[in-house]
Amino acid sequence: MGDQLNLNKTDVATQWSLQMLSSLKRNPSKSDRPSIIHDEQEHSKVNLSSKNSTTLTELSQSVTTIATNHSVDKI
Repeated sequence: MGDQLNLNKTDVATQWSLQMLSSLKRNPSKSDRPSIIHDEQEHSKVNLSSKNSTTLTELSQSVTTIATNHSVDKI
């Protein structure tokens, strides 16, 4: 059950980060609008400004430090 709890924590963190990125794409502030590039062939992609790059770096560090009880060495 502990493993399932840790998987859920990871899933929640991942969903939150995806939601934040989606929100940035849909509702950019006026200062961030030039950083969004719409490309018909690749749908759309975000060109990171220094402001949201720092936010994503901080988020990445917090997501990657989530501890799990999974053991890779099971025989």
